[in-house]
Amino acid sequence: MAIQVINVGTKANGGGGDPLRDAMIKINENFEELYDRTGGDVASTIIGADSTVLVDGPNSSLNAAALSGTAPAGVVTFDNIGDTPTSLGGYGITDAYTKSQTLQRIEIAISDLADEGGDLKGSVFADDSTLLVDGVNGTIPAANLSGALPALDASALTNIDAANITGSLSGVAVSTADITGYGVFTGTEEAFATLTGATGTVTHDCDNGHIFYHTTPAADWTANFTNLGLTAEHATTLSIVIAQGATAYIPTAVEIGGVAQTLLWQGGSAPSGTADGTDVVAFSILNDGGTYVVMGQLVGFS
Repeated sequence: MAIQVINVGTKANGGGGDPLRDAMIKINENFEELYDRTGGDVASTIIGADSTVLVDGPNSSLNAAALSGTAPAGVVTFDNIGDTPTSLGGYGITDAYTKSQTLQRIEIAISDLADEGGDLKGSVFADDSTLLVDGVNGTIPAANLSGALPALDASALTNIDAANITGSLSGVAVSTADITGYGVFTGTEEAFATLTGATGTVTHDCDNGHIFYHTTPAADWTANFTNLGLTAEHATTLSIVIAQGATAYIPTAVEIGGVAQTLLWQGGSAPSGTADGTDVVAFSILNDGGTYVVMGQLVGFS
């Protein structure tokens, strides 16, 4: 209903306006229309010209759909927002990746790089700016190595010669390594094992060294050399030093890993030991394509 205007005439008490009763009817009808539009709360409800409720007095709320312009700083915060969005798109963000999407993109990029035959390269520096990994040249500076190197035998280490080895190699196993070329050594030491009261078949473990010192042997015996590990077409020498008593005893037969071997003595016959002296029995052993050649000789000292 359009607003009803009361005709007040052209001058006071001129008789040209609406009768008093008609004027009061218009007032009542205008108030009824206003009441119907505001729900009875004229003081706090505001209606737009297009009948849109801008301020809803009964429900103490503002019509968000009718908001315009920029909200002042500090007014719109997460604490003041109900029903917050559950996705980046809900905040109007269209050009950002979530964490899972970012990780997926990285995996795809690495996979594509591998498919193209590429590689990820980079140098690594310590906190003190020491170059640990040279990504450009694909090397690790040897001066920065720490800890123990792997055993030289059966390893992939190359370019090892006298010029590249300094200091001590104590405890480094070189049982099957080939050392070739020329080197200058200031001195060598070799471990030996002590055995007592030899008789029958006596085990000589080559993992303990290639020199064996016998004291107080009880009878002639068979020397069984175990863990020899001699590669085909290689040779070695095993020495048995015997501190003899009044009756001299020596090893008269040889086994390698429990297998009896043909023993060739210097001069064609077995020697005799030196009573109350010291004898050195040396066995030169060759591995000829899997067949051992064993040659023995004795030198007496007294």
